[in-house]
Amino acid sequence: MKIRLMDIVLDPSIQVREVEPFTVSKYVQSMREGAVFPPLLLEEKSNRIVCGNHRYTAYKKILQPESKVEVVLRKFADEAEIIRTAAKDNATHGRPLDTWDMKRVAARLRDLGDKTEGIAAMFNIPVKKVEQWAGMSVVVIGKGKSRYTAPVKHGLEHLAGKTIQAKDYESHKQHDYGIPIKNMAAIITRHLQSRWIASEDVKTVENLQALYTELGDYLKVLAAT
Repeated sequence: MKIRLMDIVLDPSIQVREVEPFTVSKYVQSMREGAVFPPLLLEEKSNRIVCGNHRYTAYKKILQPESKVEVVLRKFADEAEIIRTAAKDNATHGRPLDTWDMKRVAARLRDLGDKTEGIAAMFNIPVKKVEQWAGMSVVVIGKGKSRYTAPVKHGLEHLAGKTIQAKDYESHKQHDYGIPIKNMAAIITRHLQSRWIASEDVKTVENLQALYTELGDYLKVLAAT
């Protein structure tokens, strides 16, 4: 069946991976060349996308909101079944989920009550690995004081087991690049000592000034403990 793009809902809470601009661009090009894509899989009662976030995003770039696209509507027992379905679909179509994606999915499924053994079987990995992921996670406080579990990237292992605000988690997720803080400090120190910092770069100087202020405050607190 077909429904309007404007009636379809992209819900981040059931996404198993973030939408990648490069993949969307490839889909847009293929669509303009006449390629036919499989229908989107939607949850019946809410029109939320279960499978097809990249296709949906590509459609939005070349079609009007009132345009209709092929979809399949399906009933699901609960949120966990939706996420499991999306994860399995990604395992068989396109690029498989990477480790970070799997960690996110595992954390979400644990919050929804799935057992470690079931998650391990779904990804075809050892139970011990899923248990390790569970130990490397934080509780994130989102909108309306809601809470959810999320994985911690390499470099911020010290956050494991703590509760943090959503904005802080997003900053960590986007900008830490998996570099341990001790390595970040060493890199900045080496660049300063070698005079590799571009002093004419206003943004770099502003960031260094902010670092100087925060570092001073942090070392004062550290000295007082």
